Amino acid sequence: MDWRVYYADGSTWDDQVGPWEDAPVDGVVCVNVLTKDGFVRYTLNGLNFYYLPEDAEGTDITHTNDIGPQLRKRCRWLKHGVGLSREKWQDVLERATHDPDFPHSRHPMRRSTDCEG
Repeated sequence: MDWRVYYADGSTWDDQVGPWEDAPVDGVVCVNVLTKDGFVRYTLNGLNFYYLPEDAEGTDITHTNDIGPQLRKRCRWLKHGVGLSREKWQDVLERATHDPDFPHSRHPMRRSTDCEG
């Protein structure tokens, strides 16, 4: 498994289920990604948009704040983050951080240091 998306409703989507383009578009809380060497995981979170550029490889998933609402309808490669209560966001992030399908990371890339990884 190279990546997994975690949604506010408790569901997930990963590369074993289907390609990035087919993952649900709304409600993303965070994304676990393995680096190309397959050993280090990072957790992307805290921004509005998560995407895999068309010319990128499967683990080059990234995130950004705002690329324009008009892209929402046109770009299947774009995944949209969601605002949650701190408690619910923390619950989903904890699940992602401790997902047994991914190796433990001492330095996950994330904007919050509230979770110990």
